[in-house]
Amino acid sequence: MDLFDAIVHDRPGVRYGCVVTRSRPPSMGTTLAAGLDPGAQAIHAIYAAIYRASATTPAGAAPPADALQRRALHRAFGKLPGAHASDGIVPTRSQVHGCVIAAVRGDHLDVIGHFDDASTDPPHFDWLTTGTGFDRARFEAVWDAVLDFTCGRRESPAPRRGRGARRKSA
Repeated sequence: MDLFDAIVHDRPGVRYGCVVTRSRPPSMGTTLAAGLDPGAQAIHAIYAAIYRASATTPAGAAPPADALQRRALHRAFGKLPGAHASDGIVPTRSQVHGCVIAAVRGDHLDVIGHFDDASTDPPHFDWLTTGTGFDRARFEAVWDAVLDFTCGRRESPAPRRGRGARRKSA
């Protein structure tokens, strides 16, 4: 990625935004939350290994965040995530680029729809057992914010409060 960053630059006149995710670090609590299902335990073990590998990012390697980005991350996570914070695949701080459209507790796959939700048809399955509790309401709030940003309805989306907060019709 260092080589990519060295040769690819932002294009003038293009607005850049990001969705930033952070999952719970693997722990005894997340292992217990995976339950007794051997498949869930195996997936959680894979998650724990990947999380630990991504947590080896040196402290100085996290790109600096500007004031608006720091404020959005602090609002979402209670503090600015350190270099070792991750979404289970990618270090959290390395996901920041442009406007922080949304910052959520979830894993790398949750925000693209791979979270546990048996109520849908077809049902959704969680590919990483992380214990973040990511759900349909959070998924919809993230993608509402992305839509708002993409359509230019908001330059810097405000964080949504509460579960299932929805965009109001204009």
